Amino acid sequence: MAFSSIVKRLETLEDIPIIPETLNRILNEIENDKSSAKELGEIIREDPVLTAQLLKIANSPYYGRARQISSVSKAIVLIGFKEVRNIVIGLSLTSAFPTNVTINNLNLKDLWLHSIGTAIASQMIAKKVPGLDADELFTAGLVHDIGCAVMFCCFEKELKELINYMEKERVSFLDAESSLGIFHTEIGAFLGAKWGFSDMLINVIRSHHNPNSAGPYDKVASIVFLADALAQKVGLSWDLDINPRKILIPKKLQLHSEIVKQIAIALKRKKKNIIESWGELLMTN
Repeated sequence: MAFSSIVKRLETLEDIPIIPETLNRILNEIENDKSSAKELGEIIREDPVLTAQLLKIANSPYYGRARQISSVSKAIVLIGFKEVRNIVIGLSLTSAFPTNVTINNLNLKDLWLHSIGTAIASQMIAKKVPGLDADELFTAGLVHDIGCAVMFCCFEKELKELINYMEKERVSFLDAESSLGIFHTEIGAFLGAKWGFSDMLINVIRSHHNPNSAGPYDKVASIVFLADALAQKVGLSWDLDINPRKILIPKKLQLHSEIVKQIAIALKRKKKNIIESWGELLMTN
């Protein structure tokens, strides 16, 4: 199947998800150096459902707060401006897609849990690499597989073909994509451009399996590449790959294997709380 036919369908699809207004406003705020906790709080409070979801996450085992967080302003103070912003980006993004969807043995809820795990791992890795914004990496990790989410809601037939090909030929998801000419990375990059994502995010979505092709964003893509593998390794996974993916540390990052091992251990410790904190919310979308 030629990818050009997928692009043509993407360009004419009427049911392709539109960017949630809250997500759009927050991503625009990120690019504004003068963005503040007050402005973030105002954006969140305009959406009662989002506010309730934020407070549920803020009071979840993941954050382990000793005192109850009962308002958006308290959440920003106690958890932190950037952390609340990251939570809201995650909640807004997942709300654009129906999450209680299963195709063969793949579940969209598991895809989002994998994406959240990748986002957290990307954030942790970025803190070990000089010159990068860890919160920007959280967002990059969160959206890296958005093309797969689009496939669930708009390309069900093609996704089933991919799964069947994987099972029949005993190959990986990426190998099946190459054989059938269907690429979640390109579908995701298309949606990212349509939603007005930054060049950095679009390049990471397109190149997270081949970070050397990300041009000036190769270091960011390398982090997401590694974080993706770590999330799979600790069981925050969603695909049907036959063999566990080998952890390859991109040379671009200049990270010692012991540091990567420590990050993997920390992510594994967070796994249960990630699933408990986000799992129930994802089922309600």
